[in-house]
Amino acid sequence: YNRSLKARNELIEKLSEYDDELADLYLAGSPISAEQLRASIKKVICDPKHLSKVCAVMLGASVRNRGVQSLLDGIISYLPSPT
Repeated sequence: YNRSLKARNELIEKLSEYDDELADLYLAGSPISAEQLRASIKKVICDPKHLSKVCAVMLGASVRNRGVQSLLDGIISYLPSPT
């Protein structure tokens, strides 16, 4: 639990460098919901001015079909539409 909480806080800190709304919530000590975090990830990834600074990384293993559905869901949720 501590490792996942630490990783979440690190993610929020890094995203706050690129998303002012999230930074305001983080600095105010306000709780940040999972939905707010997802919206911030998409906003930062899809912003053209951050293309050279931000890279989304997700993992999956097709051999045992572990994480593949999460990977596909992440592609749909976070990456820009090809149209």
